[in-house]
Parts: sequence; structure tokens; C-alpha cells
Amino acid sequence: MSSILKKLFVLIALLQIFAIADENRVDFLLDKLKERGPHDYAMIIAHRGDWRYAPENSLRGFANCIKSGFDAIEVDVRMTKDGVLVIMHDETVNRTTDGKGKVSDLTFEEIKKLHLKTPTNYVSDQTVPSFEEVLNLAKGQILVYVDKWQAHKEAVLEMVHRHGMDRQILLAGPVNMESDAYKLAMQYPEVNYVPFLPCNGKNDEGKFLELKNKMQPIGYYIAFPSDKLSILKETKSYSEYGHRLWVDTLLGKCCNGGRNDQLALMDAESSYGWLLDHGFTVFFTDDPHGVAKFLKSRKMR
Repeated sequence: MSSILKKLFVLIALLQIFAIADENRVDFLLDKLKERGPHDYAMIIAHRGDWRYAPENSLRGFANCIKSGFDAIEVDVRMTKDGVLVIMHDETVNRTTDGKGKVSDLTFEEIKKLHLKTPTNYVSDQTVPSFEEVLNLAKGQILVYVDKWQAHKEAVLEMVHRHGMDRQILLAGPVNMESDAYKLAMQYPEVNYVPFLPCNGKNDEGKFLELKNKMQPIGYYIAFPSDKLSILKETKSYSEYGHRLWVDTLLGKCCNGGRNDQLALMDAESSYGWLLDHGFTVFFTDDPHGVAKFLKSRKMR
């Protein structure tokens, strides 16, 4: 056998090994996402990637999340003037790039000429990624939580399906099973759909039980503006029964009652610890490194 053929066989073998390793990583994440409680592993969704150490919603930031072993990245999808899905949180490119204008008024070629800014407002070498570029990066590596998907739901789900990545996708959406978004998501049974349940102290427990019985989702994204709501007396038992409870720990109180990333900088036990003790085991966070460090201290990673 020639040396060239030997090298070719070695290369093919290595590629097969890497492909198996990738699938094993996704299998692990999905097993954890769907496992029954009580849970011994809490999951981390990195909001707009690793934006404290890279431009937000950048390929570098998403790659950092993969290297750091986080479970999912959150991406914001918008559509360009010529119908290309790109990753951009704001309606305009003004805040995060060196350009100006609405995403919907710019072509993909025009947006690709722009450069993303770092958290310190430095213009970086990173360009605005397309949704397709993010899918290619994430495939077999990490779960992808797609935000702002409902405005372009058909295009988002068609692209995901075309890339064979249905099972790696996380979507949060309406609790209304008659909504167009829910009905479309159900046409892709491997996509992981989680209902968003905003709580206000008015029959929140009843709404949760109705969801559990009718929708039977893989998890529940619970938002609570106050940490005194009565449903929070029940969430621990929901988790122990087997339900993955998601929580948004971003700045503010609207979704976490003030038990957020900012509080965690001063007192992680009163923030992340309180949330764990109340049954929340999926953290949607601006500080994935801080959450990971705390969860390891609690032996939840």
C-alpha cells in the first residue's frame, strides 16, 4: 500500500472518530435535557454567546462557548433585505457594528462588510454571522437556542431541517397550543420546544398543571417578577418529579424576581443557589463562566 493511501485511510479513520465524538456530545446534552428528576446536572445557555470575552453574537463567542463546555448558545435571528437569516439582536446594526441601518434594509453582502464591536466598543475582526454559519459551527458540538424565531419561523425551521439539526435546536414559545408558532414547531418533532410561562400570582399553579397534562413538554420556561409568588413553593417538587425548569438570570427582575447575574456577583448563593434550591436547572445567563463555577461548587456539573 502506498504511503498516500495509508495517510488517506488514517485521515478517514480520524474523521470517523471525530464524528462519533460529536454525536456522543449531542447525545449527552439531549439525555440531560430530557432526563427525569431529581437532576444532578444543571445546564447553561450562554446569552448571545461568550459576549464578555468576544463580540456578542459572533462566531468567536460561540466557539468559546463550545470550548468552555457550555450546553447551549442563544442566538437572535433577523432577515436581511434579500432574505438571508443573520444573527443580530437589535433591529439595527448601529450598536453592535461599525455600520448603520436596519437589518431589513441591508443586503447580506452589505452586512458582511461590517465588523462587530467588542464589549469595550472596539471594532473587531469579527463579521456578522449568518444563521447557516452558526449551524455549521454548532453541528454536533452544542445545542442552539434560537430567539426571535417566530417572525421568520418557516425559514428558520426549514434551514435547521435542511442541515439535519432538528434535535440540536431549542425553541421557547407560546403556551397556546393553537398558535401558529406551536403548530409549525410540532411539524418538526425532533425540535425541542419549551413553553414560556409568565407568572403573575393568578392561578400560576393551575396553568402549569394544564401545560403538563396537555402539552407534556420537555421543560418549562418560568418567568416570575417576584420571588414571593406562590408557584415558587411548588417548583422544587415539579423539578424532583422530573420537569426541567428554565430560568432567565439576565439583568432585571421581570423573569427572575431579582435572583439574577448581577446579584450573583455579590452573593451567588442568594442568586444561583436560591434558584437551584427552588428547582431551576437550566440557566439562561449573561455570565456562563460564573454560573459554571457556582454549579461545580454545588456538584451540579
